[in-house]
Amino acid sequence: MLILKNGYMIDPASGIEGYRDILIDTDSEKIVRIVPRGALAEEMASTVSDSIGDVIDLTGQILAPGLVDVHVHFRAPGFTHKEDIHTGAAAAAKGGFTSVVLMANTKPAVDNAETLAYVRNKGKETGIHVYTCANVTMGLQGREMTDMEMLSAQGAAGFTDDGIPLMDERLLREALQRAAKCGKPVSLHEENPSLIKNNGVNAGKAAAYYGIGGSPREAEISMVERDLRIAVEEEADLSIQHISTKEAVELVRRAKECGIEVLALTDHDTLDGLEEAAQAGKALGVRVIPGVELGAKEYRSLHILGYRFSPQAEELSRLCTQLKLGRDERKYRMIDFLREKGVDISLAEVEELAGGDVIARPHFAQVMVRRGYVQTTREAFDRYLDTDEYQRIERQKPDARTCIEIIKAAGGLVSLAHPYQVKLEDDKLEALVKELAGYGLDAIECFYPKHTPEQQAFYRKLARTYHLHVTGGSDFHGERVKPDVSLAKVELDIDWML
Repeated sequence: MLILKNGYMIDPASGIEGYRDILIDTDSEKIVRIVPRGALAEEMASTVSDSIGDVIDLTGQILAPGLVDVHVHFRAPGFTHKEDIHTGAAAAAKGGFTSVVLMANTKPAVDNAETLAYVRNKGKETGIHVYTCANVTMGLQGREMTDMEMLSAQGAAGFTDDGIPLMDERLLREALQRAAKCGKPVSLHEENPSLIKNNGVNAGKAAAYYGIGGSPREAEISMVERDLRIAVEEEADLSIQHISTKEAVELVRRAKECGIEVLALTDHDTLDGLEEAAQAGKALGVRVIPGVELGAKEYRSLHILGYRFSPQAEELSRLCTQLKLGRDERKYRMIDFLREKGVDISLAEVEELAGGDVIARPHFAQVMVRRGYVQTTREAFDRYLDTDEYQRIERQKPDARTCIEIIKAAGGLVSLAHPYQVKLEDDKLEALVKELAGYGLDAIECFYPKHTPEQQAFYRKLARTYHLHVTGGSDFHGERVKPDVSLAKVELDIDWML
């Protein structure tokens, strides 16, 4: 017998968390008893003390089920100067990992039964559970498919060309179909090489400073968007490797905590984060609808919401890219404009506050509050950032009809965002809604934090008159942009949107 005492036990399966003593039968290598700390030592001393071989004091240590890592590189065969299966397994065991899944970018590649058997047999010698993927394509060349059915039958845990993205959409679809029939996942390295200059560093301030280029977020997002779409269509298991953004995951986690069942992510002029949000939503049980909010040029705050479109739609993606570039270029004009008005703030401070996101007016407003030029962000907009004079430096925008038609062409649905911000009299707003309905408008955002009950009633009347649906939004922009606005839920009939 073996006693492990004074360990802090964490077991998600049983729900146990706390200090425990454990009795292990060393002959069968099975746990016999788990009891509160101290109880086992007293009991064993009076009953089976003669059979106790060892007592190990785990004070300051954690007791937990063996950890699992589904993405490891043990580099054998072919690159054993870096690592091999025995040293990798020893390192895994030292860290508490009792099961690992090896990637298949070895030399020779794991695209045949012999190499697969070699890796699996070496793994059996290690003392932990070593599983391995096989390759999707022969020699990781992205052209000819491996015999996935045979490799699955021979023990491959899944399929991957890790380190090399699968650019051929037709080939990927076939791979997902065949892997699904085998009951095995496909694990993908998500980077579009056509968008990358000098891989190995994220595109951003540091890369720009050193003239490196780096990997932009779009290189990952574009591949993830495509591959998740295909996996959903084929009902296949997919593992996305190397996810590098956290904002969308955090947003969906908050939505789950609020009791939200369906969430639309509608960022201004960008499709970034949509697929990350969809992944997180699937994990957390929240339905995530792809969305976007486009600014139209007819009125200062005329915004068009798009829902449930294909994020791969080229025209919509191209428009968002143009609008993002316009926002980024505008920041220099905004700094000059504010300095003309006696507001001397640092663009570097605004960029730091934005944290790598596209810089928008709320970022400027927060820095103005921080530096004492205004008391609130609302005052920053009223006095500087939402005035007639400010409009002379505003970026170029498409008209509302173009926004609606591009969203529609992408298979999407369209809603008029926060009508009160357009600042039109009721009769003129109704004329605008009628015009937009003629272009294909589907809905009006009747519920919005700053809509009064009277405004809500009028907007709902417009929706009935022009046979439009009703949408609602929380205006949650994240703590960096609008720290005083929380994520909130609205109860609506949205069957038409799903």
